[in-house]
Amino acid sequence: MLKRNTLIAAVLLLCLSGINTGQAEEITVENAWVRSAPSVATVLAGYMTLHNYSDKAITLTSVTSPAFESVELHRTTLHGGMMHMEAIKSLLIEGNSTVKLEPNGYHLMLNDPKQKISTGDTIPFTLNFEGAMQKIDALVKQDDAQESAPTHHHHH
Repeated sequence: MLKRNTLIAAVLLLCLSGINTGQAEEITVENAWVRSAPSVATVLAGYMTLHNYSDKAITLTSVTSPAFESVELHRTTLHGGMMHMEAIKSLLIEGNSTVKLEPNGYHLMLNDPKQKISTGDTIPFTLNFEGAMQKIDALVKQDDAQESAPTHHHHH
């Protein structure tokens, strides 16, 4: 009975929230985090693991957060022996697959924080998929490799 009541409460909350989950319910997000940076930093990076449990491809079209002026999808590529970051319009997550947003790969560029962001903070994000959205929280933390990692520079 308790499981049934919990399920009913969850469905009611979802309906009351007005969020169109659509395809987003077939995507799970794990280990969402933002790399901590000095308080003067104007660009931070965000990471997560996206699992698509459906049989069809799902496209992440954009990400937003009230904590930043803008959020961009980016990827790091190697051109002529140099690492470059470039903005991408969307991120395809094939059916029954996993895509990792991680250092030196796909990631979120978090531009112009609207408030001071410190290690231990939780940042809300909205992931916008084609025809659906999903709200998540990401923890601000230091990356184990952060001590030796170069700072983010834009190379478009």
